[in-house]
Amino acid sequence: MSSFKSFWKTLEQEKEKIGSLDQGNGKMALARIGKQKRAKIVPCVSGPLNDENQIIARTAPVPRFGPFFEPISLVKNYTEEPKTGVGRNNLRILNNRKAEARAAMKRNIKAQSDR
Repeated sequence: MSSFKSFWKTLEQEKEKIGSLDQGNGKMALARIGKQKRAKIVPCVSGPLNDENQIIARTAPVPRFGPFFEPISLVKNYTEEPKTGVGRNNLRILNNRKAEARAAMKRNIKAQSDR
């Protein structure tokens, strides 16, 4: 086996990949980074009782609404005052995701201002 092939096999076994990292001075460097695990998709049962705050999907991080990469949650029948347990639970999930997004945005802004 060639050394290149064994290198890629090692990456696969270690659940790593080669990615580019910003060095902070405008230059990028290649590095071994761990692969992220995706959350398992739980099928939703649709009906009149659990249509509130139905989470349809969550995208991979993309810079769609600004200069920073962030995941996007797609929600059907969003309401801040759900009447069902499923609606309240999904609202909790969405609020946790909002808090995570705000924290990530603060980190991104701080990283940009430190440059």
